[in-house]
Parts: sequence; C-alpha cells; structure tokens
Amino acid sequence: MFDDIIAKRLETPRGAIIGFGRFIIVRNGSIVPEIPILPFVVAKNNNDDGCICSCISMQIDGYGKNYDEAKQDMFDNVLYYLKVNFEEYGRSCWENLLSLFEVTEDTAVYWNAYFAMQLKMAANGLSSDPFIEYVNWR
Repeated sequence: MFDDIIAKRLETPRGAIIGFGRFIIVRNGSIVPEIPILPFVVAKNNNDDGCICSCISMQIDGYGKNYDEAKQDMFDNVLYYLKVNFEEYGRSCWENLLSLFEVTEDTAVYWNAYFAMQLKMAANGLSSDPFIEYVNWR
C-alpha cells in the first residue's frame, strides 16, 4: 500500500520524479543575502529524453539532457533571478520572493513528490540529510 501511494505521488504532469535535494546559496560577499534552504525535484521529461529540475520554493526550472545538466541549469536560473531581483527591486525584492514561495496548486504536486521521496528513503532506513548542496554565488 505504502509503495503504491509513493509511486503515485512521484508521477507528475511533467514527468516521473527521479531525484530530489536541497541547496544553499553561499554568499561569498555578494549582494544577495542569505536565502533559506531551497528544495528541488528532478523529473524525467515526458516530452523528450531530457530532465527538468524544479526549485519548488522559487518555481524556477532548469532543463538538460540528464539529471546533472538540468540541476545545474536550475542553479544558474535561480542565481540569475536572485541577482536581478536584489539589484533592481530594492526592498520589494522580499515581496517578490514571498509571492514565489507561496504554495500553489502546481507547486503542491512537487511538494508532495519531495516529501514522498523523503519518506521512501526513511522507510528504507536512509537519511535525506546528506542531500544538501552548496551553490556558490558567482
């Protein structure tokens, strides 16, 4: 029963979830202040042989031929968004982020998949804690 529920939650409109993780943006003296840990999921794209990596909180995607390319593209897109947001929008940059962080009908699907992956690992005696990546601000 549990495995069936998990399998169903890992199927999304854009493809089957094949991985997940969290990342922290390392500031390195940039103008971007500390942002909370950002979770992501990676799906095998239904429309081609590639992958889609979605930063769930910020609703920003990355695309690639494989898991790693999609993840790197998403990291680059998140960093670009943050750079523009903090350079051009002043104090309203936080309101912009808050609106992105709101759970929507679309993001709820990815949150459910993210938590399903975590629980699947826990049920198999594995911790998801090591799945935090550090992305350097460039």
